[in-house]
Amino acid sequence: MKVTDQKSADWKALESLANTFEIEAGIFAEEGAEAKEGSPGATLIQIANIHELGLGVPQRSFIRGWFEENKDRVSELFAKQLDKLGVSRVETVLERLALWVQADIQLRITRRIPPPLADATIKRKKSSVPLVDTGQLKGSILAKVNGKMPPGMKKGEVSPKGSGNSAKKGTPKGRRV
Repeated sequence: MKVTDQKSADWKALESLANTFEIEAGIFAEEGAEAKEGSPGATLIQIANIHELGLGVPQRSFIRGWFEENKDRVSELFAKQLDKLGVSRVETVLERLALWVQADIQLRITRRIPPPLADATIKRKKSSVPLVDTGQLKGSILAKVNGKMPPGMKKGEVSPKGSGNSAKKGTPKGRRV
């Protein structure tokens, strides 16, 4: 009975914290404003939107598609990490989760989002991997907790094991977990 009471108190504390923490993932204003390598006049966010939404090219949703496929997994991982570390370390749990989200979205791109590239595109690129020419797009995908990158994480880094509401305008790729 004591354990149940304690867990209940922990979960109540967690509920009060729930609205103060937020994970965002995507391509944010600073990185998105960069010129896309090999595409003069286009920014990275413009190229990302073209592919994410299928504007004149086959749609390859690397952000929305990931969230649609993983919303249950995110909740499960959050609960497991919270049970392991405790409510008092909720920020650490969220930082770990953010790192996993970032790495897994990047992995989604590496695994080749359908549909396959056209033969002419493969010939031009000399690669059959959609969404990857220079790696700039994939490397610009970030995850943040309350608008801040987890400690020690830098643009383009991916944790090998996988372990929004941006203050800046022009961040349509950010998704809240």
